[in-house]
Amino acid sequence: MPHPTEAGELLFEPTVSVMGADDNISHTFRITEDQFATADRQLINHKKYYFTAIAYAYNEYQAFDTDNNTGQRTPYLEGRRNIQTYVPVPRPLSYEKLNSMYGDGPIITRLDGAGAGNVFLDISTDTRDAIIDGTFDGSITYKNGAGPIDVKIYNPLDVVEGEYQLTFTDSDPTDDMLDPDATWTLTSLDNPGNIIRSEKSIDQFNDQVMGQFGFSVSIGQTEDAGDFDADNNGVIGIRVEYEDANHPWLTFYGDQNGGVYDFARTEVEESEWEDDPNQLFTTSYNGMIPFYLTNYRFVPTEPYISPAWIDNTAGMSIVKTRMEMQDLNNIDIVLTSDKSKWSRCVVVETASPYYFNPGNLGGAGFTTVGNSRNFDLRNSPSVGKEDSNGDGIPDEDGDGIGMGWFPGYAIDVETGTRLNIFFGENSVYRQEYFDAFLPDEHPIGDDMMWNPDDRTTFTLTTPNISILHTSGHHYFYVTRQEYDGCEELRERLDPGALFTRKYNVLNDITWAGIPLTDGSLVSYAEGLIPNDVTIKIRVSNPYQVSEGTGSNDGHPSYRFKIENQAAEDLIDSVAPNLLSAVNVVPNPYLAYSEYEVSQFTTTVKVTNLPPRCVVTIYSLDGRFIRQYRRDEEGIPQNDRSNPGVLVSQVVPDLEWDLKNSQGIPVASGVYLVHINGYELGERTIKWFGINRKFDPSGL
Repeated sequence: MPHPTEAGELLFEPTVSVMGADDNISHTFRITEDQFATADRQLINHKKYYFTAIAYAYNEYQAFDTDNNTGQRTPYLEGRRNIQTYVPVPRPLSYEKLNSMYGDGPIITRLDGAGAGNVFLDISTDTRDAIIDGTFDGSITYKNGAGPIDVKIYNPLDVVEGEYQLTFTDSDPTDDMLDPDATWTLTSLDNPGNIIRSEKSIDQFNDQVMGQFGFSVSIGQTEDAGDFDADNNGVIGIRVEYEDANHPWLTFYGDQNGGVYDFARTEVEESEWEDDPNQLFTTSYNGMIPFYLTNYRFVPTEPYISPAWIDNTAGMSIVKTRMEMQDLNNIDIVLTSDKSKWSRCVVVETASPYYFNPGNLGGAGFTTVGNSRNFDLRNSPSVGKEDSNGDGIPDEDGDGIGMGWFPGYAIDVETGTRLNIFFGENSVYRQEYFDAFLPDEHPIGDDMMWNPDDRTTFTLTTPNISILHTSGHHYFYVTRQEYDGCEELRERLDPGALFTRKYNVLNDITWAGIPLTDGSLVSYAEGLIPNDVTIKIRVSNPYQVSEGTGSNDGHPSYRFKIENQAAEDLIDSVAPNLLSAVNVVPNPYLAYSEYEVSQFTTTVKVTNLPPRCVVTIYSLDGRFIRQYRRDEEGIPQNDRSNPGVLVSQVVPDLEWDLKNSQGIPVASGVYLVHINGYELGERTIKWFGINRKFDPSGL
């Protein structure tokens, strides 16, 4: 702001005009409290509140330099002729029954496309079952409020029920890319000629209201996982849901900065970039971690455990060049005792060179079964799902080596794809080693089944493998490969295969974890899992092309239905006792009410009135005081091409200024307020008030 000095020179002093986050523009809001109240912020029914919407622009292409008179002098520019004041009045609805509330949304079904929309996606049980039992048709139904597009009711009074389809389009609907300037259209399937087009392309977030339907659609292209310019870097979060919430039996080791569990590689590398600069991906998923971030450096003097491929540093380095954080998928991992849902999988060797290289861990190298290296197939006979002889371990099934069963499955909740999931174990933890120094212990690293327990370390007096025990290293891994029983993984991880065979497939691994249980796993014959659990891992993912049903050539398309959410007009149905909601407030009136805006006003309200009625006020002895005739209708809001409210709501009350029909203040005392609601009936209310403005000479 410029200020002239005595010499006439202009001095510029910066002035804060507005402080707010650049967090997109919303067109609907929910007001829940009085921000100017000094004590109780609860909104008062039938009180007027005033809000102003100010449109402004901000541009500071260069900070203003007062010495050189360069840069942007006025970074804030307020709009003209587009600043309006709104006067909402909170109150209960007595003459309409609402079947929805602000923010309620429909159930979304994805037909084509992928993308999370910055939402914690949650698929329906029916969709999950269809993916597993083979009846999946490409359409994904999400739970209410957990779909990839944000559709919410903002006007519960005017909700229009029906089925709708929202479809993305861009300049080339036949390619596999979604262009930044893509737009969307909304079609009422009950009235296909009723089509609404998006006001903006998806590269600009927009909260677009559908006044004729009573709901809004908020869509904008989102960041990707690992987008370090975003506040959350693309992290959404994790949920772990048990069938029996009272028995949470599974946890994961979290990454430590230093020590045995330093299994995330997040520090600055030689190439001067950071994998996870804010460490959100290493701390936000309860121990689960992107495989891309796992520590794979082998430092003989600093042993640690990690689900990474540690055996060949060069190979894992190449794997990382073929991966990126943007490859992370939104997955559900389900662990279940239902063997019909188990996943055929490879079982990999998780012993690292710290175990089998001579000179490590106390001066002696150990051997794995068959001398398998890290991330080779376990060099033990493949097993099936059963334990027919009751020895506690799975029966061999004659299918070569290194194949077993993961007690559950994984699915991609954006595409509905069932994914390959597999696990590993460290075969150094086998009985022949333990017999020598811990004959009463029973190691669990050589049984070809996923069975981590609650033991973290052993106390040993011989070559020290105790500190790296961690329940036999039963790490598990989720990929972005479509489920094929891990056939490609089996081929490429065969023992003795060149390391080049490995890195061409390990780049498909997305998530890894080091599990720890509470020791309550049941027997293999009983299905291992004591309480079914679903692990839901979510990251941000932009909208993109992915074929589902094929109805929109893979470009995003969604269907939803609004049903049983429209309001009901109770007056039309002449519901009984509607006038019982009418009230006179405050009652008694003790020379003040919350509705008064100054000491010079007196305001009493007759509330919850029907649109059509006659209100007559009498003194207690029957003298006529004043009468109000109401015959109100909502006013059409046709001053905009797309008004948020098609018809304004009827004023829910009338204000009495404590004057009679001649404009003279009434005396303090008791009065009768009679409401004639025509077809709704009649009601009389007794009211008492003290009128501080009463002048006896005026009566």
